[in-house]
Amino acid sequence: MPTGRAPIPPILRDERGKREFIAPRLGMGAAVALGLIPGAVVWHITGRRLGVNAESEAWYGAAARPYRPPLAGAGESVTVVSTSADDTAVGTGARVVQVEYLDAEGWSRVGLAVLNGTTPAPVIAAQVSGTGNGATLTPLNTPITALRVNRVTVVSVGGGGGPAGDISVDMPGGQVQALPAGVNISASSRFTVPRGYVAVLSGIGYGTSRSLRGDVRVYAQPLGKPDYLFSTYEASGGALAVPLDQPIRAAGLGEVGLTFEKDGNGANIDVSSVLQPVLLVDPGDPDPQPLLQPSPLG
Repeated sequence: MPTGRAPIPPILRDERGKREFIAPRLGMGAAVALGLIPGAVVWHITGRRLGVNAESEAWYGAAARPYRPPLAGAGESVTVVSTSADDTAVGTGARVVQVEYLDAEGWSRVGLAVLNGTTPAPVIAAQVSGTGNGATLTPLNTPITALRVNRVTVVSVGGGGGPAGDISVDMPGGQVQALPAGVNISASSRFTVPRGYVAVLSGIGYGTSRSLRGDVRVYAQPLGKPDYLFSTYEASGGALAVPLDQPIRAAGLGEVGLTFEKDGNGANIDVSSVLQPVLLVDPGDPDPQPLLQPSPLG
């Protein structure tokens, strides 16, 4: 029987238009938490950068942007190294890091590296058992080959509670992630979508130091195409959450992210960002690999 209520339109249709998900009056994150979008995962991506002058991504590395090998290539090996001899398997600093990466075919994978101080340590593949923070990793002792490194987390520490030195995660072509001393999880304002998933980004959060003006640019890069600018926002100090007028979508191996640039010739600005794309199972890949969220320190 009619209820007298107007129908509530779906908030989301998947990339190929085969399914619709209804989440009335809820943000996408809440809809996922309540199980209203089957198979969806909310991915948390935090960015951080100090002293921004020219346009750059928000990450801890030295360059304006991390190195990224060609997606059409076979991927590259990955190593982890510290500036401190205390970051070792038995040291007082970071001992083991977990590396979330995309393999040569674009699948989401997880690797481990046992730090060896100032000597680069290889990242080796790991077998994932379980899901979420309850997942366990079994080292396979096979060095990984990666197209992208999306995130790095310190999962075992000594008495110092975190890295004693600055940690660099590198491919032969350049630095791909970084952890300053004392920081246990990497930061990056750009995310590469794993194969088998479609990412939908409906909002962003960002903050800048001082009251200096700057620009925040939201962009996407579909697979095989150049970056395109989606929106530009003005930052003038403080923090701000911004819903996007139209969600950004990117399928497997596409990318979404932010860049920052200050205005004028004043002092450089410190920036931070938050992206929370919802990852939906791509119906074109019915058996995607599991996604592992960061593990607690152990």
